[in-house]
Amino acid sequence: MNQQADDALTMASDSELEAHRKLDKSLFSGIAWTAIFRWFAQFISWAIMLYVARILSPDDFGLSAMAMIPIGLARLANDLGLDAVIVQNRDLADDQVSQLGGLAIMVGVVLTLLFLILARPVAAYFNEPAVAGLIAILSLTFIADALQILPRALLQRDLAFQRLAWINGLQMVATSAALGVFATIGFSYWSLALNAITGSVVVTIVLLIMRPHRISLPRRIKSLLPSMISGSNLLIARICWYGYSNMDQMIIGKFLGKTLLGAYSFSMTFARVPNDEITSLVGKVVPGIFSTVQKETDKLRRYFLMLTEALSYITFPLALGLMLTADDFVRLVLGSQWDAVIAPLRILCVYTMIETSQSLTSHVFLWTGRFKLNMYFSILSLF
Repeated sequence: MNQQADDALTMASDSELEAHRKLDKSLFSGIAWTAIFRWFAQFISWAIMLYVARILSPDDFGLSAMAMIPIGLARLANDLGLDAVIVQNRDLADDQVSQLGGLAIMVGVVLTLLFLILARPVAAYFNEPAVAGLIAILSLTFIADALQILPRALLQRDLAFQRLAWINGLQMVATSAALGVFATIGFSYWSLALNAITGSVVVTIVLLIMRPHRISLPRRIKSLLPSMISGSNLLIARICWYGYSNMDQMIIGKFLGKTLLGAYSFSMTFARVPNDEITSLVGKVVPGIFSTVQKETDKLRRYFLMLTEALSYITFPLALGLMLTADDFVRLVLGSQWDAVIAPLRILCVYTMIETSQSLTSHVFLWTGRFKLNMYFSILSLF
C-alpha cells in the first residue's frame, strides 16, 4: 500500500512538473514570438515614421494629438472592460461570451455616432477646426475595435501567442504603410487618421477569419451582470489611467498650442520606446499566463518577480542612455527643426524608468479577478 501511495505521489509530482514546464515554454515562446513580429513591424514603422516626420510638420502631429485625446479615452470604454473579463473568467459559457461580444458591438456603434456629433465641440475646445474632421474619421475605429474584442480575448485565453503576435505585427505594418502612402500623396494631417482606420479594418477582417465566434444580442442580462460589474470596475481604472497619462497633453494643447504639443507628443513617443518595445512584449503574454495560474499563489509570485526583475535590468539602461544622449539623438534622427523635443525627452526618460518597475502590478490584480481592488488603486493614482 505504501509503495502504491508513493508511486501515485510521484506520478502526480511528475505531472505537475510537466504542466509547469509547459507553461514556462508558453511564456517564453510567447514573448519570443511577440518580440520577433513586433520588432520587425516596429522597424518598418519607425522607418516610415522618420520618413513622414520630414514630410509632415509639428503642426500636423499636434492636430493629430488633439484628436487622439478624446478618441483614446473613448476607446477605453469601447469594450467596457469585457475583453479582460473574458480572458480572466474561464467559466463563462459560450452563450455568455457571444452576448458579451454583441454588447461590445452595440457600444462601438453608439460611440461612433456620439463622436460624429461631438467632433465640432471638441475642435472648438482646442480652437482648431481641422480637429473635427480627424475625430469624425477616427470615430469609425470604434466599430472595428468592437469586432476584434472576442477573437483577441479568446486567442489570449487559448495561449495562442504566436497568432496574436502575427496579428499585432500586421496591424502595425498596415497602419504604417498607409501613413507613408497618404503622407506621400499629400494628405498632410489627414494621413494620421486615415492610417489608423486602415490598420483597424485590415486586422478586424483577419481576426474574424482566424478566430471566429458566434455573436448574439444580449438577452439574459442577469447572467451577464457579474461580468458587466467586473468590466465596469476595469473601465473606471482605465479611465483613471488615461486621465493621469494624458492630462499633460490636454493642458499643453489648450494653453501652449499645437506646435509645442506636437513636439511634446514626439518626445513622449521616443521616451516610451524602452517601455513600449520591451515591457509591452511581456504585457501581451502575461494575461493568459497569470489567468492560468491565478489560483496558484506560488507560481504567480514566481512569474511576477522574475518578469519584473528582467524588465528592470533591460529597460533601465536603455532609458538612461536615451536621456544622456537626447540632444545628439534628436538632431541626428529628426533634424534641428525638432530641438524642442530634447528637454521633455530627458525628463520623460526618468518617468519611464519609474513606470517600468511597477508595470506588472495591475496585471496581478486583473488576472486574479481583483477588478475592484485594481480600480481603487487607479483612483488613488489620480491624487
